[in-house]
Amino acid sequence: MQLIHVIPHVGREASGPSYTTLRLTRALAQIGHDVHLLSLLDGQVDAGAHFRHDVYPKSRLLPGMWRSPELWRALRRLAPRADVLHSHGMWVMPNVYPGWASRLSSAPLVISPHGTLSRWALDHSRWKKRAVWAFLQGRVVRAAACLHASAEAECLEFRQLGLRQPVCVIPHGVDVP
Repeated sequence: MQLIHVIPHVGREASGPSYTTLRLTRALAQIGHDVHLLSLLDGQVDAGAHFRHDVYPKSRLLPGMWRSPELWRALRRLAPRADVLHSHGMWVMPNVYPGWASRLSSAPLVISPHGTLSRWALDHSRWKKRAVWAFLQGRVVRAAACLHASAEAECLEFRQLGLRQPVCVIPHGVDVP
């Protein structure tokens, strides 16, 4: 299968989704899938990752939304050949673009919010998120073929928000030293 994953940033100083997304993409590539990761900024992946990782620049226009016309163009070009589009995170344009691309192709969209739909997360920068939800993110999430929750509690948060599409509850794989 050809799988395209999109995440805003995968740098070492980034949050947990960077770690878990890299672990997931590596694992999928190791079992034979054609995996392509798209991100912004300087997140470099080691050469032994067994998947393709392309990094795109962030636009200076509306920098808080992490716009990247280059990432959007690449996703539009790649989506028609993809079997699945998988978006990691929410609230910035790299997490909206996969929804737009899925409408231009037959590839279903999976969204892993990584806790960004929890009450605590929604209360942080509340007005910005309400605007982004109303004009961009809400439509993308409601059109997703599946939502990925890492725990039952996250699945319940989806339902409390009125989201009705299928949810797969799959804990994140992590390496324990």
